[in-house]
Amino acid sequence: MASRGWVVVTGDKAILRTRLEMAAIGESQALVLVVIGKKAPVKELALNFVNTQRRIVRFVETAEPPAIAKVYRPGPRESPGSPGRVKPFPVRA
Repeated sequence: MASRGWVVVTGDKAILRTRLEMAAIGESQALVLVVIGKKAPVKELALNFVNTQRRIVRFVETAEPPAIAKVYRPGPRESPGSPGRVKPFPVRA
């Protein structure tokens, strides 16, 4: 997928702790977005992804592959429809 310029989107946080997965990200020069949701409904995660689109695009356009970012929902004090955070995560091969 990375060789085609695609961005990987996953909800599997375990890839951040698995050596083999991190090595594969490094080797493939992938850009990976990990959606963080703590059992949130998929509909809510999808809406947050759309609301956070500008920040996600900025990460994708500026990151040097291989790169990973966690995509978080907005905090409880923020108004509904607010964008979430996009936080880079180090790629450890």
